[in-house]
Amino acid sequence: MTEPPVGPQSERRPVAVLFADIVGFTAMAERLDPETVTDAVNDIFRMLGEAVEAFGGHVDKVIGDNLMALFGAPVAHEDDAQRAVRAALAMQRVMREREDQTRRLLGEPVRLRIGIHSGMVVWGSVGPPGQARPTVMGDTVNLASRLQRAAPPGGVLVSEAVSRQVRGAFHCVMLEPIGVRGKSEPVAVYEVTGEREHVEPVARPPFVNRHDELAQLADLLARATRPRPGGDRHR
Repeated sequence: MTEPPVGPQSERRPVAVLFADIVGFTAMAERLDPETVTDAVNDIFRMLGEAVEAFGGHVDKVIGDNLMALFGAPVAHEDDAQRAVRAALAMQRVMREREDQTRRLLGEPVRLRIGIHSGMVVWGSVGPPGQARPTVMGDTVNLASRLQRAAPPGGVLVSEAVSRQVRGAFHCVMLEPIGVRGKSEPVAVYEVTGEREHVEPVARPPFVNRHDELAQLADLLARATRPRPGGDRHR
């Protein structure tokens, strides 16, 4: 995994946040040799990090058996939600391909729970002086973490916001809404079951990192619609 980027002081931006968690890690760690577990988990997170980075994401942190990845920070794309879902499916595919190996090492195949939510976050450096590092904060992060905890083993659970952005490219099955602390109403959730054979058109995502191009378009539009001197002379 690459080195963490240098973060700004504070910046609001749309980001897709992905959480992945190893199912049953605590029980596994209790019954196996710590060195065996550590080596296996490090190898798993290396592969998961490669899947994240292959789709333009950034591994924000790994804590215990939990990985948090960002799509949209530090580098933004117009399809960050789709990139996050593609990475999640690739992560699950990697774990299925490694089932025999993890069963030999750990006595059972490793399963992941993955949750993804997309929304506004605050992107900036957080931490004590000399130890601050770039990360994101906000309700988007909290909901992504909650989706991960509610996801089925081997599954990818996404929010309504993510589903709207990716349902043209992926099959999204609506599940029972889940209760989330701090929210008065249950939250709609969808399980991504696979990629569509034919991509269907969906609402175009917002432009990102296109400030100069949008300014040029606005200038051209203004010139095209500006009244010309004597424009009515030949009417």
